[in-house]
Amino acid sequence: MAISAFQEDMASAYIGGEFLDKLEQILGATEVTVKTTTEVSGLKHEDISDSESAWLVKYDARGASGSRAEAFDRVIIAAPSFDLYRAASVDDVEAASALTYRPAHVAFFTLPSRLKPDRYGDVEQVLFIENQGGGDPLGGMRELAFVRDVTTVANDGNRRVEYLYRALSDGDITERLQQLELEVTWLYQVRLDNAYPFLYPLRRFPPFKLSEKGLWWTPAIHAIASTIDMSWLAGQIVAEELVKDVL
Repeated sequence: MAISAFQEDMASAYIGGEFLDKLEQILGATEVTVKTTTEVSGLKHEDISDSESAWLVKYDARGASGSRAEAFDRVIIAAPSFDLYRAASVDDVEAASALTYRPAHVAFFTLPSRLKPDRYGDVEQVLFIENQGGGDPLGGMRELAFVRDVTTVANDGNRRVEYLYRALSDGDITERLQQLELEVTWLYQVRLDNAYPFLYPLRRFPPFKLSEKGLWWTPAIHAIASTIDMSWLAGQIVAEELVKDVL
């Protein structure tokens, strides 16, 4: 899905609906239920009857009052945060504390004209900005890239072409963009709390399987690197382990 999203992002033209259709086809083939308006807030293993036990996944649904819980035989944690999981052993605590993350801000913004290469560099591809000094006009940003042309419709009905850029930074860059007087016409910025893992020498690699009762987590792969390919590989490994556990 991430690769499909990347391909859509790099397309020269786009009409809404195709990516959603792809997702619906994938979900329809797997018969998986996806909840898009819920947030998981807790996870623990408990007895649900005199002879059965299960993982209780606690979640909050948007627009609903109070939390709910559902029981599962096995659970895979794909989020980097361990706050929702109650560690049951020293090994679990070590695995949970082995990874720490640094935040990042991702901003998308549109301009009425292209950035000048002689001042800002060639941003047709991802521009990695190493100089973070005060003399750099892009100081505070770590990456800057041109995404694509976009067509907007003004209040008078006239269409005009604008240029969409993506910036990656350690902090809020709204004020920095204003100082550059780039005539930003639209801006959307979001903070990713778990954007990049810090990589440290480890005594041991965190295990994918956290509990013999049926609990795995994929972010263990972040002890090596954090990329789309590595996340995909972690998902494949955990899925294969789950299948073996079931069979």
